Amino acid sequence: MTTSGNAPRMKPREITCASCGAHYTEEDLRCPYCGSVNDLADEREYMEDLDDVRENMEKLPDEIRAGHTKEALRDVASSMRRAVMVFAAILAVIGLFAGAAWILGAVRDRGSEERREQEYLWNQENLPRLDELYKNEDYDGLLALADELQDGPIYNWDHYDLLDALLTIRRATGEDLESLARAAQEGKDSRLYRDAMMFLLYDELTVKYFDLRCRDEKDVAVIKERGEPCLEDLETRLTQEQTERFDQEIRKAGYVSFQYVEKFVEKEWVPE
Repeated sequence: MTTSGNAPRMKPREITCASCGAHYTEEDLRCPYCGSVNDLADEREYMEDLDDVRENMEKLPDEIRAGHTKEALRDVASSMRRAVMVFAAILAVIGLFAGAAWILGAVRDRGSEERREQEYLWNQENLPRLDELYKNEDYDGLLALADELQDGPIYNWDHYDLLDALLTIRRATGEDLESLARAAQEGKDSRLYRDAMMFLLYDELTVKYFDLRCRDEKDVAVIKERGEPCLEDLETRLTQEQTERFDQEIRKAGYVSFQYVEKFVEKEWVPE
């Protein structure tokens, strides 16, 4: 676009590049040093080009200008139709995913609701049975009922810690782990021997430190009495120094660590 009149052209201002700090004239589209775009010059050139296009359009005959306008309108309308179709497709995909997510959520909620209902009915039926045996101090009866109810949410019972400890005592004092350990030792199967002794030691330590897990004095007394065979076996397995080490570690942690027991068995009891 040309300037009108014979007014003298003003000397372009010098500006500072915002990217590198170099100085150059405001008419330059880019910094000659770092190549950053001069937004003001870029915008000015765009406006000048637009004015040129407008002037050229005004010079065209009316028939040609009208034809260009109609063609431009057709292009705009076609572009709008394509945009609407794309937008509709996007909405359809979003709707499909939203519908699938809603269905999955509804199914999951329905499943959770059914499980809660089943658990509630199980509690209503079986927790009173456990309470009655506990009240009568029928601990063998509790063990038998636990075997019967092992697939249900028996952990909801108020004295589940006691029941779990009773099951641990039965397992530790049974013949299975001891027999497995002896057979493994005789057969020189160090891995099987390690596993058997690891579970046996963990069970006996769990019984010994039951008071860290349970605060009910009556339940603690019951486990101390019924777990006496476990404690006696434990005394024969550990030296005084090992017993003190375990006591320090367990009371510091506040629970019996299976990983600590595993490392102890591998280091102290499993032959190289």
